[in-house]
Amino acid sequence: MDKGLKNVILKTALKTLLAVVTALVIAFTVLCFGFPQTVAELFEKSGNYSAAIPFAALKYTYSGSADDLARCAEDSVLANDYPNVVRFCGELTVNEDFTALCERKDEVIAAGFYRQYIFGNYSNALYLTGDADGALVAADKGMEGLEGFPPGNTYAKLAIAVAEAKDGKTALKLLDRLNGITPEENEKVSYDKVKKVISDIGV
Repeated sequence: MDKGLKNVILKTALKTLLAVVTALVIAFTVLCFGFPQTVAELFEKSGNYSAAIPFAALKYTYSGSADDLARCAEDSVLANDYPNVVRFCGELTVNEDFTALCERKDEVIAAGFYRQYIFGNYSNALYLTGDADGALVAADKGMEGLEGFPPGNTYAKLAIAVAEAKDGKTALKLLDRLNGITPEENEKVSYDKVKKVISDIGV
C-alpha cells in the first residue's frame, strides 16, 4: 500500500477515535451534571460510596431536599468518610425537615432508629476528627427525648470509639452521662456492657 495512502488512513482513524472520545467525554459530562442522581446510583450499586458522594451532593444542591441531604449523609457513613459525615449529618440534624424525615424512615425500619443513626454517626465522626467535646454534645442531642438505653443509641456508639482510643478524659464524661440513665429491664445487659467498656479504660 502506498505510504501516502497509509498516512491518510491513519489520520482518518485517529480523527475518528478522537471524535468518539470527545463525544463520550461530553456525554459523561452531561450525564454527571444533568443527571447526578443517576450517576450516584451507579456508584452506590457498585459499592463505591466515596465516588457517589459528590454526585449525591450535587443533586442536593439542585433540590435542597432533606431526602437528598440524607442520601449524602448515608453515602458518607458507608464510605467511612468522617469529614463528610460531620458535614452532611451535622447539616441534616438542623434541617427543618429532619423530624419529618426521621418519621418517614422509621416507618420502614423501627421507631426512633433513624434519629439515633444520624446523631450516632455524627457524634462518632466528630470524635474521630478530633472534636471530643462536640461529639459529646451531639450524643446528648441524640439522646434527647429517649427513655432508658435503647439499642444503637448515640452513647453506645460513641463509647466504642472512646474505648478504642483509650481516652480516659472523654470516658469519664461519658460515664457520668451513663450513670444518669436508668435502663429498662431488657436493656440492662447492653447498658452494663457499655459501662464496662468505658470503665475498663481505667477511669
